[in-house]
Amino acid sequence: LALPDLASRLGWGLVFQLQALDDQGKQEVLKLRAAQRGLQLSDEVARYILSRGARGMVELFAALERLDQASLQAQHRLTIPFVKREMGWQCKKRLARLLPGYYSLGLKRPAYKVQRGDKVEHAQPTHK
Repeated sequence: LALPDLASRLGWGLVFQLQALDDQGKQEVLKLRAAQRGLQLSDEVARYILSRGARGMVELFAALERLDQASLQAQHRLTIPFVKREMGWQCKKRLARLLPGYYSLGLKRPAYKVQRGDKVEHAQPTHK
């Protein structure tokens, strides 16, 4: 077989192009995987997981498996407070109250960009 002949033979047949999922698609896949595991995952909780966790499907499925195990042990359904507690997604202000000196641990506050007119300025959030 000559190389051009091989290329034409391999190119024959169906060709599929996979597209990356948007947030709505990831949410639907997450709910479908949860249903396959026997979990009831509401739209609110799925959106919460997507907004707080890693964005890749492998990481989302790993988070779902972890939540499945935790909900089975605790005999608790998946709610936002339960997911927040199990995944350790606490708000910084609450952590500051729970852990005195949280901000003095040397953890940097995330910087963000502020656009004013034509300029983009870098700023640090202020926490009170």
